[in-house]
Formats: sequence, C-alpha cells, structure tokens
Amino acid sequence: MQYTVNSRGYNHFEVFNEQDDPVGTLDINSWWMHKASIATAAGMNYAVAPKGFWQTTFTISRYDVEFVSIKARLGGRVHISFANENRGYTFRQKSFWGRTFAIYDEDGHEIAEIESGFNWRKWNYNYTIDVHGNTLDKEANQLLPFLMIYCARYIRIRRSAAT
Repeated sequence: MQYTVNSRGYNHFEVFNEQDDPVGTLDINSWWMHKASIATAAGMNYAVAPKGFWQTTFTISRYDVEFVSIKARLGGRVHISFANENRGYTFRQKSFWGRTFAIYDEDGHEIAEIESGFNWRKWNYNYTIDVHGNTLDKEANQLLPFLMIYCARYIRIRRSAAT
C-alpha cells in the first residue's frame, strides 16, 4: 500500500491512499513539543505524548490505553513496540542524506519505507510512504503511516538541534 502525505507547515500532515482518498491527519502541537493527535478516516483518534523529562520516550494511546511505545536510541534509531505484539521494530535512516527512512522488524526485514521531499515554494516536507506486506494487525497497519511521519520528523528535529 502506498500513501502520500501533504503537509502544511511543520505541524499538520494529511495522509492519502493510492486512490487519493483521505486516510487521516497528524497534528503536532508545536514545532518543538512532541505532543500530537492522530485522527483517522476510520474514526479512530489517538494521542501522542512524551514520557519523562528528556522526552526520548513517547506513547501513542487510544482512550487512555497505550497502543504504541516509542523509544529514541542513540545514532538516530527509534525502537517501536505495539502493545498487542511481542516483537519490536526499529525505525532508522536508510539513505545517506536522510531523505529515506524505513521500519524493520526484529529479523531485519523492511516492512515500510518513507521518503521525504522538500517543497521549496511552500517551505515544507511532503512524504511518500510504501508499506510492504507484514504481520501487523489491521489497526497497527492503519496507524503505521502516521507513526512513520512522527518518527521521521522527530529524528530530523533531534539532528538539527544537535548541529
């Protein structure tokens, strides 16, 4: 399944499927804060919130029940675990220049890829997401494009703050 993502500024992202139907939106509260909300076209709403002082661990919850745990690691890697899965996933940069990121399962198989393109006229990023066949359940697969946008943006902000 392939998705396209259009952004308005740095904080609002609209996700569309291959048929150009809206899948949902990701709204991030501010440029640096890591709180966000996800609204899917299927009517599911999720909240993203940091845990702890250093803001390197985040949770995605639905109705105050944790669905996904995200932990930033050194070297620009992000460890992802779904509450209903016993497996862990790693989100990391795939290309040298940081345009492409991918999410891998524990066996090292790529399950999805996100490629960014910077629009100089609008001064924002647009993304293309390709989700490969995987063993995630339906709800996790619906959340995957939003999760990948959030993680790619988080890595970019961390990298730019370090320079």
